[in-house]
Amino acid sequence: MSLFSFLKSLIRDPRTVGTLSPASPFTARRVADAIPAGTKSVLELGAGDGALTRELLKRLPSDGRVYAVEVKPEFARALEAIGDPRLVVFEGDALDVRADAARHGVTSFDAVVSSLPFALFAEGARDRIIADVHAMLGSGGTFIVCQHLPTLLPALKKHFSVDTSFEPLNLPPYFIIKATHQD
Repeated sequence: MSLFSFLKSLIRDPRTVGTLSPASPFTARRVADAIPAGTKSVLELGAGDGALTRELLKRLPSDGRVYAVEVKPEFARALEAIGDPRLVVFEGDALDVRADAARHGVTSFDAVVSSLPFALFAEGARDRIIADVHAMLGSGGTFIVCQHLPTLLPALKKHFSVDTSFEPLNLPPYFIIKATHQD
C-alpha cells in the first residue's frame, strides 16, 4: 500500500487508522525482536498495511502463522497482497477476534502484537480486548503493544508482567510495551 493510500484512509477515518503513518522499519524490528524465539503462532491486532506483519513473517519458521486482524477493508486487501501462505487475514473487528480465530480452528497463540489505537477506545472495549488476549495466551505468552502514549500500562499490569521501551524513530514515536502472561 502506498503512503498516499494510507494517508487517504487516515483522512477518511482517523479514529480507526489511529496513527499518522505506518510503523517504521525501526519499530517493526523492535517489535519482532520482542517476540520470543520458537514462537510459531502470532496474532496481530490492527495489522494496518502490513508494516509489522512483513517483519513478523521474516522471523517465523516455515511452519509458523501470523493471524492478522484488520477492520479496514483496504488494509485487509493490502495484507492479503503480501501473498505469504503463513499469513491468515481476518477482516473484522478486534472485539470479535476470539470468534474469528475459533472459526479457523485456533484457540491460542504464542504471541499477540497490537498497534490498535487503544487511547481512542472506550474503556469497556479496551478491557475486553485485553482480557481476550490474556485468555488466548498461555503462561509465558507475550503481548507486544505499540502505543503513542503509555496510557494502557495500568490496564495491562492487571493481567501481565510489563516492560516498556521507547522507539523514537517512528512518526510519531512509539512506546513498545512487552507484556508477559503470568499465571
